[in-house]
Amino acid sequence: MLDLIGDEESMSKSLGTDLEKQKLTLPLIRLLSQSSADERAEIRELLSSQSRADRSQVTLWLERGDALGYARDKARHYADLAKAECDDLPPGEA
Repeated sequence: MLDLIGDEESMSKSLGTDLEKQKLTLPLIRLLSQSSADERAEIRELLSSQSRADRSQVTLWLERGDALGYARDKARHYADLAKAECDDLPPGEA
């Protein structure tokens, strides 16, 4: 998700590389699962394009739907689970 909407300076990495490499990330999986067959075909075509402008259109698709919010909620859920697991650890330097 951060690769799609993060800030390059704070991330210390180029953004959009997951789309460029056609990595199937949770926001993209959600977008495709919520799209019609025609929309999925259009999204896949945009993803396979070598044009950065075409790939940036995928981000617009993600922003229009609930894909980013869905991924954000999942990330928070798993972060909360991880924090709860840490509560059982004994105190120490780490």
